Amino acid sequence: MEKKKFKTATLLAIALIALASCSSTPKNPPPDDATDTEIIQLAQDAYEKGKRKLARYYYTVLLQRYGMDTADYVEGRFELAHLYMKEKDYERAVPMLEEVIEICDISDYGTVPTAFRKLAELDLAKVPPKRLEQIRAAQSKDLQSQQSYHDSYGDYGGYEDYGDTDEDDSGSFSFGSGWQQDGDSSRNGYFSF
Repeated sequence: MEKKKFKTATLLAIALIALASCSSTPKNPPPDDATDTEIIQLAQDAYEKGKRKLARYYYTVLLQRYGMDTADYVEGRFELAHLYMKEKDYERAVPMLEEVIEICDISDYGTVPTAFRKLAELDLAKVPPKRLEQIRAAQSKDLQSQQSYHDSYGDYGGYEDYGDTDEDDSGSFSFGSGWQQDGDSSRNGYFSF
């Protein structure tokens, strides 16, 4: 019985330590009224001190608070991608870099600093060619899967409109291929984090 209690206590202690180490919010988050420039500076300071995880957090905050501004969005996405490049996490970096290039290409002149396009191209050139090919093939497969889903269910997920019926409009509705908010899903639109 004593052995079982010790084992349970040990597992609980390990779980608590793991939970504490997974904390994603720093002790000093940026103030709610911090400007985009101030948040960028916090991220750059964190990076210079070797705190890449904290720098990623600040760039994510920048995107959450100021991501509707194209210039801030491009800068935040590029800087996140650049951090992933430093860590050789090409799977996360490549889609972000390609997105930055695409946004720069379609944006009106002067709305986005053009330097980010060139910087993104330089980072992409550092990805080993075979790895880049694999990542792009996986992206293509993901897009085909999304298109197949869209072809099957249309714009409204699993909801089908059967026209005028005597029944009420209380059918279920689900958003099919809408926004995703995770770090690995930069292929699903400009505002996915």
